[in-house]
Amino acid sequence: MQILIKNWGMNFFLIENLLDIFYFTGIKLSLGKMLFSTNSACLFVDGRYFAFAKKTKCCLVKESNEENFVRYLSLKKEGKETYLGFDKGISYKDLESLKKMIQKINRKEKKQGVIKLKPIEDPISSLRIIKTPFEIQAIKKSAKLLSLGFLHVKNLLRVGIKEREIALEFEYFCKKNGANGLSFPPIIAFGLNSVYPHYDTGNTKLKKDDLVLMDLGVYIDGYASDMTRTFFFGNKKDNELEKMRRVVAQAKKAAIDLCYPKTPIKKLNEVVRKIIKEAGYEKQMLHGLGHGIGLNVHEAPNLQKEQQKLEAGMVFTIEPGIYLHGKGGVRLEDMIIITKTGHINLFEFI
Repeated sequence: MQILIKNWGMNFFLIENLLDIFYFTGIKLSLGKMLFSTNSACLFVDGRYFAFAKKTKCCLVKESNEENFVRYLSLKKEGKETYLGFDKGISYKDLESLKKMIQKINRKEKKQGVIKLKPIEDPISSLRIIKTPFEIQAIKKSAKLLSLGFLHVKNLLRVGIKEREIALEFEYFCKKNGANGLSFPPIIAFGLNSVYPHYDTGNTKLKKDDLVLMDLGVYIDGYASDMTRTFFFGNKKDNELEKMRRVVAQAKKAAIDLCYPKTPIKKLNEVVRKIIKEAGYEKQMLHGLGHGIGLNVHEAPNLQKEQQKLEAGMVFTIEPGIYLHGKGGVRLEDMIIITKTGHINLFEFI
């Protein structure tokens, strides 16, 4: 972080995004802020977290009040002009509060120079985009539990069971076996409901030979997982839907086969579009190729930034889909870890 601060041409950087604070400290907060200088860091928390934060020895810890923050920043001021960076995406309310605080410091410390604010767009994503070995292990653990949860609820399918029942069974199983929570509400879609990419799981009952789409995810140790499977419940398969499923599976495999360091994301998108277009379903592609995943279920890398190249340590999903109204939708989603020599598919055998 200190290198980034210097590269941005500033003296300090303020973080109020709670997930970013968790990334640096391993502490889950409902309120707090973290101030980095070019050679140190200080975490500001209220009385609920103070003792625990001190115990972790993650960094210097102060009680979160304006007086402590002002004193710390004033003591650390360097030179006539001090630049304090902050995330450009903070709320208007937080920005106004920060401005007032800086004005207060500047009035008090006129002789020592002034502090100037400097907004930075999405400042921590460049760090979080490459996962550490600890993060990779947490992600693998999350994906493993998701796999078990999916297999558990798949075995519960029977004629007449409701989508909502499967969703509840999945949540119960995963939380019982160690999940901190779900990374998003489960999407369980039977039959024609599968045509909606962000379907709201309801009370539709499963019928024999229905198409079933399950999009599921969990959190373990703060890290998310995400997987989608589409399959038939029964032996009788609709020819059109089966064709769509083969095309999506082919497109997914072709993209994953290109997952090596230095591969431009553009190539992954191109191969998927080509396969789906040649099969006659170009207009039935309703969303992007996939998304980065980690502390958030959707984060960097952005697979729409086609000029970006894959790097070791990136973790993301590949999830092509085809949605044909009047028939149904097919989506298949895997999680990919880019390694130094290739990739790992966390759901290859599910």
